[in-house]
Amino acid sequence: MSGTALGLPSPQVRELERSITISKLPFASGRANYLEIITAQENSLTAKLELLEVQAGRTQNQVLLYKSLGGGWFWWFQRPRQ
Repeated sequence: MSGTALGLPSPQVRELERSITISKLPFASGRANYLEIITAQENSLTAKLELLEVQAGRTQNQVLLYKSLGGGWFWWFQRPRQ
């Protein structure tokens, strides 16, 4: 099982979060503007959204596979009442 399957961030997300921290250092000393920090944050959030979309798609595919193999929980609701 991969780290993303366990809810852990992907290496790309970790590196982008690290880039936010790194981009704040020159800003704090006056060698960079705030736009660099905002751009790093935007890249990190975009990567997180993409990771969530991939995880949601993977979960949806697992549910569809389970249902296509005969699994499901709707049988309880569909059985005749006695």
